[in-house]
Amino acid sequence: MPDPEAEREPLLWQMWNLLDAKCDIIMTADPLDNSIKRADRERAQNEARGLAEGLAIIMYPFMESPNAVVKAAVARFNARVAGTQHETPGLGEHMFDPHFNHDGTPRVQVSRPAPARTAIKAPVKSTKPAKQLSDKEKETIKQMLASKMMAPDELSKMFDVPLATIVQLG
Repeated sequence: MPDPEAEREPLLWQMWNLLDAKCDIIMTADPLDNSIKRADRERAQNEARGLAEGLAIIMYPFMESPNAVVKAAVARFNARVAGTQHETPGLGEHMFDPHFNHDGTPRVQVSRPAPARTAIKAPVKSTKPAKQLSDKEKETIKQMLASKMMAPDELSKMFDVPLATIVQLG
């Protein structure tokens, strides 16, 4: 059983490490391998897609889709193979934890007074004048009401006038 006191990597790092492991399987597999190795590669592809979808949700502003996560994972793989450093966009920003200082010590929380409660105000009604309908619009509304083509509330939305104006015309 794992030690709960042991230092663990943040979950986001763990997810990226899992995706890296899946990429290693996918990218290094030989297409001419036997069916068991091909099945392992297909399973790794499916698992990698699931991880990419989860990471896309978590890292949204930086990775807008699972495809963007897959592209970043391939770039990470290529950097590992080349032995170069690669910085995944947004990963550093997501690893920042406001509850801890840079050295891992807990940040002291400053207590702030609770905000004063204010009374809830009633919504302010618009005071803009009602739209004036042209004679042609009035005739159209009358015809639509007579033929029951549209309900009065739909007409009021369509012509952007109060319902009372539509009812007066009918």
